[in-house]
Amino acid sequence: MKIQIVCFMFLWSYAPSGSITYQCGGVLINRRYILTAAHCVTGAITREVGTLVTVRLGEYDLQSETDCMNDSCADPPVEVPVDSSHPHSGYSDSRNSPVKLKLKVPIFEKENCIKKYRTLGAELTSNQICAGGKFAEDACRGDSGGPLMRAKNNGVWESVAVVSFGYGCGRDGWPGVYTSTANYLDWIRSTLQSTNV
Repeated sequence: MKIQIVCFMFLWSYAPSGSITYQCGGVLINRRYILTAAHCVTGAITREVGTLVTVRLGEYDLQSETDCMNDSCADPPVEVPVDSSHPHSGYSDSRNSPVKLKLKVPIFEKENCIKKYRTLGAELTSNQICAGGKFAEDACRGDSGGPLMRAKNNGVWESVAVVSFGYGCGRDGWPGVYTSTANYLDWIRSTLQSTNV
Protein backbone atom coordinates (compact mmCIF):
# COMPACT_ATOMS: atom_id res chain seq x y z
CA MET A 1 0.00 0.00 0.00
CA LYS A 2 1.37 3.43 -0.95
CA ILE A 3 1.44 6.26 1.55
CA GLN A 4 -0.54 9.33 0.64
CA ILE A 5 1.32 12.64 0.74
CA VAL A 6 -0.99 15.60 1.02
CA CYS A 7 1.61 18.30 1.65
CA PHE A 8 3.09 20.47 -1.05
CA MET A 9 5.51 23.33 -1.41
CA PHE A 10 5.46 26.40 -3.57
CA LEU A 11 8.36 26.95 -5.90
CA TRP A 12 9.43 30.48 -6.70
CA SER A 13 11.67 31.65 -9.50
CA TYR A 14 14.36 34.20 -8.71
CA ALA A 15 14.01 36.93 -11.31
CA PRO A 16 17.76 37.47 -11.99
CA SER A 17 18.93 33.87 -12.30
CA GLY A 18 15.79 31.87 -12.94
CA SER A 19 16.73 29.44 -10.16
CA ILE A 20 14.04 27.73 -8.09
CA THR A 21 13.54 28.08 -4.32
CA TYR A 22 10.89 26.96 -1.84
CA GLN A 23 9.15 29.78 0.04
CA CYS A 24 5.54 29.09 1.08
CA GLY A 25 2.94 26.43 1.69
CA GLY A 26 -0.72 26.26 0.83
CA VAL A 27 -3.67 23.93 0.44
CA LEU A 28 -5.26 22.53 -2.71
CA ILE A 29 -8.98 23.44 -2.51
CA ASN A 30 -10.08 22.00 -5.87
CA ARG A 31 -8.54 20.74 -9.13
CA ARG A 32 -7.31 24.19 -10.18
CA TYR A 33 -6.94 26.42 -7.10
CA ILE A 34 -4.59 26.68 -4.15
CA LEU A 35 -5.28 28.78 -1.06
CA THR A 36 -2.31 30.54 0.55
CA ALA A 37 -1.33 33.75 2.34
CA ALA A 38 -1.41 36.98 0.33
CA HIS A 39 2.20 37.78 1.25
CA CYS A 40 3.23 34.62 -0.62
CA VAL A 41 2.08 36.00 -3.98
CA THR A 42 2.43 39.78 -3.78
CA GLY A 43 4.41 42.55 -2.14
CA ALA A 44 7.92 42.17 -0.74
CA ILE A 45 8.33 38.55 -1.80
CA THR A 46 8.01 39.42 -5.49
CA ARG A 47 10.70 42.08 -5.12
CA GLU A 48 13.07 40.05 -2.96
CA VAL A 49 12.57 36.51 -4.27
CA GLY A 50 10.72 36.61 -7.56
CA THR A 51 7.39 35.77 -9.15
CA LEU A 52 5.50 32.58 -8.36
CA VAL A 53 5.92 30.35 -11.41
CA THR A 54 5.07 26.81 -10.33
CA VAL A 55 3.79 24.73 -7.43
CA ARG A 56 4.97 21.32 -6.34
CA LEU A 57 2.22 18.93 -5.26
CA GLY A 58 2.94 15.88 -3.14
CA GLU A 59 6.30 16.97 -1.70
CA TYR A 60 7.11 15.61 1.76
CA ASP A 61 10.87 15.64 2.28
CA LEU A 62 13.02 18.10 0.33
CA GLN A 63 16.15 16.14 1.25
CA SER A 64 15.21 12.99 -0.65
CA GLU A 65 14.34 12.24 -4.27
CA THR A 66 11.74 9.63 -3.24
CA ASP A 67 9.57 9.99 -0.14
CA CYS A 68 9.36 6.71 1.75
CA MET A 69 8.19 5.59 5.18
CA ASN A 70 9.18 2.09 6.25
CA ASP A 71 8.86 0.10 3.00
CA SER A 72 6.18 2.28 1.37
CA CYS A 73 7.06 5.02 -1.09
CA ALA A 74 4.94 7.82 -2.46
CA ASP A 75 4.57 8.75 -6.11
CA PRO A 76 7.01 11.47 -7.24
CA PRO A 77 5.89 15.08 -6.65
CA VAL A 78 4.11 16.85 -9.49
CA GLU A 79 5.18 20.27 -10.76
CA VAL A 80 2.31 22.42 -12.02
CA PRO A 81 2.79 25.85 -13.68
CA VAL A 82 0.89 28.77 -12.14
CA ASP A 83 -1.52 30.53 -14.49
CA SER A 84 -2.38 33.49 -12.21
CA SER A 85 -2.54 34.60 -8.58
CA HIS A 86 -5.25 36.63 -6.88
CA PRO A 87 -4.34 38.25 -3.53
CA HIS A 88 -7.26 39.53 -1.46
CA SER A 89 -8.02 43.20 -2.06
CA GLY A 90 -7.87 43.88 1.67
CA TYR A 91 -4.25 42.76 1.98
CA SER A 92 -1.76 45.50 2.78
CA ASP A 93 2.01 45.20 2.57
CA SER A 94 2.40 48.37 4.68
CA ARG A 95 3.90 46.61 7.97
CA ASN A 96 7.08 46.49 5.88
CA SER A 97 8.24 50.00 6.78
CA PRO A 98 11.65 51.55 6.12
CA VAL A 99 11.36 53.43 9.41
CA LYS A 100 10.86 52.16 12.95
CA LEU A 101 7.26 51.92 14.10
CA LYS A 102 5.84 51.65 17.60
CA LEU A 103 2.57 50.31 18.92
CA LYS A 104 1.01 49.93 22.36
CA VAL A 105 0.10 46.30 23.06
CA PRO A 106 -1.41 44.87 26.24
CA ILE A 107 0.18 41.96 28.11
CA PHE A 108 -1.92 38.86 27.43
CA GLU A 109 -2.81 36.46 30.27
CA LYS A 110 -0.21 33.67 30.10
CA GLU A 111 -2.39 30.65 30.91
CA ASN A 112 -4.90 31.62 28.24
CA CYS A 113 -2.04 32.16 25.79
CA ILE A 114 -0.59 28.73 26.59
CA LYS A 115 -3.96 27.08 25.91
CA LYS A 116 -4.38 28.90 22.60
CA TYR A 117 -0.95 28.00 21.24
CA ARG A 118 -1.26 24.41 22.49
CA THR A 119 -4.12 23.99 19.98
CA LEU A 120 -1.53 24.73 17.27
CA GLY A 121 0.97 22.25 18.71
CA ALA A 122 3.22 24.92 20.25
CA GLU A 123 4.23 24.54 23.90
CA LEU A 124 5.16 27.87 25.49
CA THR A 125 7.76 27.97 28.25
CA SER A 126 8.45 30.14 31.28
CA ASN A 127 10.94 32.04 29.11
CA GLN A 128 8.14 33.47 26.99
CA ILE A 129 5.47 36.12 27.51
CA CYS A 130 2.46 37.02 25.40
CA ALA A 131 1.29 40.46 24.34
CA GLY A 132 -1.24 41.89 21.93
CA GLY A 133 -4.30 40.04 20.69
CA LYS A 134 -6.03 43.06 19.14
CA PHE A 135 -7.10 42.94 15.51
CA ALA A 136 -4.55 44.46 13.09
CA GLU A 137 -2.27 45.60 15.96
CA ASP A 138 0.70 43.28 16.16
CA ALA A 139 4.31 42.56 15.33
CA CYS A 140 4.64 40.83 11.97
CA ARG A 141 7.12 39.44 9.47
CA GLY A 142 10.36 41.38 9.65
CA ASP A 143 9.84 42.38 13.31
CA SER A 144 11.50 39.29 14.82
CA GLY A 145 14.07 40.27 17.42
CA GLY A 146 12.56 43.72 17.87
CA PRO A 147 11.95 44.92 21.44
CA LEU A 148 8.85 44.84 23.61
CA MET A 149 9.42 47.78 25.95
CA ARG A 150 7.78 49.53 28.89
CA ALA A 151 8.27 52.98 30.37
CA LYS A 152 9.36 53.09 34.00
CA ASN A 153 8.16 55.80 36.40
CA ASN A 154 11.31 57.85 35.84
CA GLY A 155 10.63 58.00 32.08
CA VAL A 156 13.37 55.50 31.21
CA TRP A 157 12.39 52.76 28.75
CA GLU A 158 13.12 49.15 29.72
CA SER A 159 13.46 46.24 27.30
CA VAL A 160 11.10 43.54 28.55
CA ALA A 161 11.25 41.00 25.71
CA VAL A 162 12.03 40.45 22.03
CA VAL A 163 9.62 39.46 19.25
CA SER A 164 9.67 35.69 18.72
CA PHE A 165 6.65 34.37 16.78
CA GLY A 166 2.88 34.45 16.45
CA TYR A 167 -0.11 32.94 14.71
CA GLY A 168 -0.24 35.10 11.62
CA CYS A 169 -0.24 38.85 12.20
CA GLY A 170 -2.88 40.94 13.96
CA ARG A 171 -5.44 38.18 14.49
CA ASP A 172 -8.09 39.17 17.00
CA GLY A 173 -7.66 37.18 20.20
CA TRP A 174 -4.24 35.83 19.21
CA PRO A 175 -1.32 37.51 20.99
CA GLY A 176 2.25 37.49 19.80
CA VAL A 177 4.85 35.42 21.65
CA TYR A 178 7.94 37.19 22.97
CA THR A 179 11.12 35.90 24.60
CA SER A 180 11.48 37.40 28.08
CA THR A 181 14.59 39.51 28.58
CA ALA A 182 14.52 39.11 32.38
CA ASN A 183 15.02 35.35 32.10
CA TYR A 184 18.29 35.87 30.23
CA LEU A 185 19.83 38.73 32.23
CA ASP A 186 22.60 36.57 33.70
CA TRP A 187 23.58 35.34 30.25
CA ILE A 188 23.40 38.87 28.79
CA ARG A 189 25.61 40.27 31.56
CA SER A 190 28.18 37.47 31.35
CA THR A 191 28.32 37.76 27.56
CA LEU A 192 28.85 41.53 27.78
CA GLN A 193 31.63 41.06 30.33
CA SER A 194 33.42 38.24 28.51
CA THR A 195 33.35 39.92 25.11
CA ASN A 196 34.10 43.47 26.25
CA VAL A 197 37.83 43.40 25.50
